[in-house]
Amino acid sequence: TELATYKFCKALSAIKYAAFVSRLVFDGFRHLMSWTCTVLESYHWKLTHPVAPELLEKLGSKNASGSGTGAYEAAIKYNYSERERGIMVDVISMIKSLASALATAQAAVAPYI
Repeated sequence: TELATYKFCKALSAIKYAAFVSRLVFDGFRHLMSWTCTVLESYHWKLTHPVAPELLEKLGSKNASGSGTGAYEAAIKYNYSERERGIMVDVISMIKSLASALATAQAAVAPYI
């Protein structure tokens, strides 16, 4: 009976560990999805709301006409404040770090999922 009890407790702890690992991986993917959507939404908002050509000229853009690299500069380069740029770099860094951690742990947690 002790052996049966031990096997039952061991199986129960394995099930609890598997549930914990599954939740952890699920939360990781949920964060990846949320952060990636945040970056893409910000990027698309900036694309649809470019900087005015007059402001581009003041900022020193050589192509303020709105074509070619001027369109890129109006939408992206001059459209982020220093704070926004720093936040975007931090979020992209978090995305890359979490994706790397999940990929590294894949072999270790695959049997439990």
